[in-house]
Amino acid sequence: MSATYSFGALRLNYESVGSGVPVMILHGLAGDLHAMNSIFEPIFAGKNYQRIYVDLPGMGDSNAPLDFASSDRILSALAAFISDIAAMNNEKVLLIGYSYGGYLVHALADKLPEKLSGLMMLAPMLIPEHAARTLPEKVAWRQSAEKSAAAQYLSAGIKTANTEFLEKLAKHYALSAQTNTISCELPALILLGRQDTVVGFWNQQMLLTAYPRATWVLLDDAGHNLQMEVPEILSALTENWLKRCESE
Repeated sequence: MSATYSFGALRLNYESVGSGVPVMILHGLAGDLHAMNSIFEPIFAGKNYQRIYVDLPGMGDSNAPLDFASSDRILSALAAFISDIAAMNNEKVLLIGYSYGGYLVHALADKLPEKLSGLMMLAPMLIPEHAARTLPEKVAWRQSAEKSAAAQYLSAGIKTANTEFLEKLAKHYALSAQTNTISCELPALILLGRQDTVVGFWNQQMLLTAYPRATWVLLDDAGHNLQMEVPEILSALTENWLKRCESE
């Protein structure tokens, strides 16, 4: 079921699938909800979870008011959406985020810990300034796999994001609040690719102390689109994460 969440001038498009414990799932920069739906529906199908796939502002079918072209404004809208979901369902919310979506999930864990019951981050971006990231060098033996994974991700239905919105967002990409002092006791799952040349894996080691209940996995022979490269590992680890969240 497709629907819209309104927050001021912003209209967030989202798709709700199934019923049960709410799970909000966020895509990466310039992506859309279909890319995440194609990954997680095979994992969640038949389970007692309401999957809420969101198009971030200026992406997918969400609108693009330029006042929301900053990570701070996007975070505020998502926090309000999560709070409303939790109140409507009388249930805490699970969060999943990929890349830029992982950056937002990390911040939401600090902003709304009382509204959440667990979180997952796939190849999370933590350093907004690209030049400040510690990245592995590209290796020739990975190029074919990287191209194949990127093609699969793109073929999942990504729509063209609003260029003007993304250009302004790039100038306000970093959150104003520091997130390097977070201490979150929620069950977490963090997946990283050793050959991820987009966000890397070295800077994300700070998440080991930020999330004392995290399963932190660094996968060899996996890049930024690791969810496309190792779907069987993602499925098994997601199942384990859900069990840990259910036991809370």
